[in-house]
Amino acid sequence: SKGTKLLQTVTLNQASYNPTTGLFNPPPFGGFVSTNRNVTGGLQQVRANGNSNYNSLQLSVTKRFSQGLQLLSAYTYGKSEDTYSGTGLNEITTVPGDQLDLNTNRSPSDYDRRHRFVTSFVYDLPKLKSGSRLMRALFNNFQLSGIVTLQTGTPFSIIESNGTSVIQRANFAPGFSGSLDGTGSTDPQNLFFNTAAFTRSTLFLVGTTRNPAFDANAPFGNTGRNLIYGPGQKNVDFSIVKFLPFTERFRGEFRTEFFNIFNFVNFANPGNNILVPSTFGRITSTSSGPRVIQFAFKLNF
Repeated sequence: SKGTKLLQTVTLNQASYNPTTGLFNPPPFGGFVSTNRNVTGGLQQVRANGNSNYNSLQLSVTKRFSQGLQLLSAYTYGKSEDTYSGTGLNEITTVPGDQLDLNTNRSPSDYDRRHRFVTSFVYDLPKLKSGSRLMRALFNNFQLSGIVTLQTGTPFSIIESNGTSVIQRANFAPGFSGSLDGTGSTDPQNLFFNTAAFTRSTLFLVGTTRNPAFDANAPFGNTGRNLIYGPGQKNVDFSIVKFLPFTERFRGEFRTEFFNIFNFVNFANPGNNILVPSTFGRITSTSSGPRVIQFAFKLNF
């Protein structure tokens, strides 16, 4: 599928680099207009010129309800690309990089997941045909159900950002030729990716001290957007339902529901801001909650 004329936010007062002088030209709207690149600070414009593209291979297996069991399994191998992904709440955010050449932002979407597998099932436990009335009342009319989700992680960029005047992507370290992969460890004591592969991209490091790794051909960072994928996630939700047939008209349900029943720890993406060395390359948070057990009673009539 293809998306066109999608909303995206652009910083208008961005200075352009002049390779002749080795400096940035004055910003187009002058110094009296803020050059901040954050959406609450600079001169921003929301345009309808974004585009996206999605392709996928989708497979599914369905078992219709029989012998008490219903099953649905689905696998998706997909790729989503765009120039701007917005945020989880709205379209208003700043994409680190060159605001005057949005094609340099074309990459996997922020929410791209290459692999996703989901299985759901419902199983009515067999009923006792013999035994006392009390035994049948206690052990009959049970239903089990669950959802299993396995998916790969989402991508992220390596950025250099102070949150206001500098919001851009980092550079590859000069002479770097190794792998971007680190240990892949989710332990905050270890590096998830190879931080030595990256360096700062701004023209000046401190004051008038020039950055020897500055790339005149990519003045807002020569690393691609969303070039590394974070850790995958897994989750199992499970429920047990006891049906209570009081009469033909009234039927109760006592439900015990387990969210993340195995208490899997799903980690968020690692720190990606080279200006924050304490968390750069390290995972310090999770992307989902711990196990939750919920009890409920429902009366149907």
